[in-house]
Amino acid sequence: MGTVLSPLLLVGVIATMIILVALNKIKGNTLYLYIFGMALGLLYQTTMMGLDVVGSDIHTEFYFAQLNVKQAWDITYPDSSNSSIVIGWLIPIISKITGIGVLWVMKAIIPIFLACVPVVLFATFKNMFGEKKAFFSAVFFMIVPIFSLEIAQIEKSMVAELFWVIGIYALLSDWKWYWKLPVISGTLVLQIMSHYTVGILGICFYLCVFGFRLVAYLIKWWSIKKTHIAIIGVSLLIGMCTFYFYHSYAANGSAWRSVANIIVSFTPQGVKLPLIAYPDKEEIVKGSNPDIPIVQSPVVQANVTGTIEQRIDNSPTLVKVGVGADFMDSPWDGKLFRIVQYLTQFMILLGGIQLLRKYKVPNEYLGLVGGSLALLFLCILIPSISIIINMSRYLHFSLLFISPLFVLGCEIVSEIFDKCVKGCKNK
Repeated sequence: MGTVLSPLLLVGVIATMIILVALNKIKGNTLYLYIFGMALGLLYQTTMMGLDVVGSDIHTEFYFAQLNVKQAWDITYPDSSNSSIVIGWLIPIISKITGIGVLWVMKAIIPIFLACVPVVLFATFKNMFGEKKAFFSAVFFMIVPIFSLEIAQIEKSMVAELFWVIGIYALLSDWKWYWKLPVISGTLVLQIMSHYTVGILGICFYLCVFGFRLVAYLIKWWSIKKTHIAIIGVSLLIGMCTFYFYHSYAANGSAWRSVANIIVSFTPQGVKLPLIAYPDKEEIVKGSNPDIPIVQSPVVQANVTGTIEQRIDNSPTLVKVGVGADFMDSPWDGKLFRIVQYLTQFMILLGGIQLLRKYKVPNEYLGLVGGSLALLFLCILIPSISIIINMSRYLHFSLLFISPLFVLGCEIVSEIFDKCVKGCKNK
């Protein structure tokens, strides 16, 4: 009964909070507490199921976290889960200090880190769009099911995302440079060491910000700037160096080899990149620990040929769902779900128009939005990208930055509706 009733009660509470905020019955700093409570409730409905950890990859994380409580952390062990400071250091330390077993640290304490992500997003968006729009943006981010059903099963990602959004908050803040540089670069380093996938995406998004800032500077466009381009550049340099030196050593270099293979797969034929091995056939290689041999698979070139229809046909199921390729084959309830999903996507696109039309935001934020939309479109156009990690996780990471566009899209629809009503009354 608890399994059935708890999610229903949580839905009722969240709906009630949204209505009260819309009616201005709840406002001010108490919104931070409400957002945190809703986020933690959504996460606990997943992590608190049963008496074991919930998920697939999380069982590997659980094994290594328990092992690292009992013995010294062997950072060279060739498993990417064990390369994370969350698994090798944070969870064991929390368990030893509090006396709580690793199981309940992972089920009850680590989700608190992820529950803080919407809170930081609310604080970030509040400065740009106002309190109410920031609240709805944070709520939209966390009620998309990926937040509570998929990310809640990855301990590394729950912590890494918090470091990421803290860095973004600093990027878009009015802090002095001597605060921004250590916070932005420090949080990037921590997210790289927490989860290499989130770390790679963090580097890519900062690269988008750097590129947008550089273009805007050269053409003297979009004057609102929050962070000096030198700070972004130095943070990127620190982050990329950290990724190479840390992940070429941790887990016996497995994460770095995976990333190198992905980079090579998208590199034109015949081009050789530095710091990357190019095996012609499957061979035994040595990592940071020469006593542990590893089978190195040959690099496969990414397939970027064919028409858009052919690429979509070769895409993973979630990509086909996202673009409506399976709409006619789905049952009636699946069609209804997809219609709601397409409406949210349409609102996000409308929100992008509203953002440029009505709002003056820092161009660092425009770089993050541009990077998010580009990432999602690339996942559709190039199937090889969408299979690196789940398409749903790409969407989740993009929503860190484009969730306000959904609210702005609703705003523009509301404005059109109001004009139509006024026009009817005048007639």
